[in-house]
Amino acid sequence: MNQIGHRKFIVYAPPLDHKFAGVVMLYLLNDSLNALGESSKIAIYGTTLHPDDQDAIVIYPEVVHNNPLGAKHVARYLLNKDGLIQKEKIDRSFRQYIFTFSRMFDESAPVLFFPNFDTEILNFADNIEDRELHSMYFGKGPPLPTQFDGGKPHLLITRKWPRERDQLLAFLRMSRFLHLSDSITALAIEALLCGCIPVIHFWDPNFDARDYGNSELNEVFQITFEQDFSTANILSKIASVRQKIIHYQNEWPNNLRMFVRDVQQFFG
Repeated sequence: MNQIGHRKFIVYAPPLDHKFAGVVMLYLLNDSLNALGESSKIAIYGTTLHPDDQDAIVIYPEVVHNNPLGAKHVARYLLNKDGLIQKEKIDRSFRQYIFTFSRMFDESAPVLFFPNFDTEILNFADNIEDRELHSMYFGKGPPLPTQFDGGKPHLLITRKWPRERDQLLAFLRMSRFLHLSDSITALAIEALLCGCIPVIHFWDPNFDARDYGNSELNEVFQITFEQDFSTANILSKIASVRQKIIHYQNEWPNNLRMFVRDVQQFFG
């Protein structure tokens, strides 16, 4: 776009690592802006601002404190609650555009949400009641007891294993339950779409019931709250989550256009 006063974007991000959903989202945002016809590029942590980019809008994730690139125009993307990871709140003493990935993280900021799930791959074709395997995932939470159901076989999934994504999805499609001590993980959504029931045993103390209710895909949390593991309820939740994901993905270009309009107007 060559409109007068229309600024390019720079997304400040660490090197791409598919194990971290927030990092993946920064790269997806950059690619989506370019696909929309905007001028956007990634600036890796530790780099400096090129002289030609002095008027750009720099998008920082919330974990980046202050303004390391010395940008004139700062937008801040909350990919988690303010101060939760970096243990230091955003410096709001200067003018910046703050927006959030989810209402879970800030219910008053503009939301730019994209559920990065492939509903064609995340599926199942079996009778979920016949599954015997129970899986566990600790993630950011504490370790869980090794047994939840006497004679049922258990499998521990970690951030490093299984290494191959196809194998991970195969295990999820074999599992009746995924026992979680990390309540804020995309794996819970992936499990549900594979017909595996996510059960959260440790709720992050930094989030309350209102936060979980604000989630765009709150059905995933409702399963544990309701303690209704009946096949009818699970299939209903899967259908609802799948429908919402498709809706948000279809709306992404329009939502991104509105974001571009709003942030460009914010900086005049």
